[in-house]
Amino acid sequence: RVREPPLPTAAGGQISVLSYNLLAPCYVRVHGQPWNAYAHCQDQWLEWKGRQDKLASEIIALNADVVCLQEVVYEERAVDWRLPKWMEPLYAAGYVGVTQKSALKDWDRQAERNKRVLGKRLATGLAILYREQRFQLDDEITGNRSLSIFLSETNAEDPQTYAVMTCHLEGNQEYTEKQRMQFLSLVKKVPPSFRGHVIVCGDFNNECLPGSSL
Repeated sequence: RVREPPLPTAAGGQISVLSYNLLAPCYVRVHGQPWNAYAHCQDQWLEWKGRQDKLASEIIALNADVVCLQEVVYEERAVDWRLPKWMEPLYAAGYVGVTQKSALKDWDRQAERNKRVLGKRLATGLAILYREQRFQLDDEITGNRSLSIFLSETNAEDPQTYAVMTCHLEGNQEYTEKQRMQFLSLVKKVPPSFRGHVIVCGDFNNECLPGSSL
């Protein structure tokens, strides 16, 4: 069940953006990490297989023009890591998915690290979905902890361009300088010649308030 009503339909020159940390199962109730114990949650609420269909239904119901996802569990295929099959209903709903473009060895290295540290051989990353009926994809840039796409409106009287950037910053809140440098690295990916709208969202793992490091 969707807790909030769908996002309002965006008028011309506006878009609606949803940012969603999916909570990858490899980061849930890890031994020796009390901050992800989620003691207030019942076991069935955190069971990954049962959450997948619910996540797809909720994202579709919220009806955003662009969806930025963090902690996406990529699936290992024959020669690559790709977006999971549970996201297929999103494609049927009119979304196109853009993934982080990393070398196979980098995905494998992350999966092996998660198996060693967290006990589960999974690779996680970022993804951005956009409505194919409204936008065309002009460019995309993958960063270590970020993903950026550049979109142009189609079939609009006054077509606009957008840079939509999502990130998942360092998880330790004490490493504020590291988070700040990761954030600066993200926003620097906007070319100086770009004259469109810039939207930055994601999981900052800290407060993004006036006077804070972010």
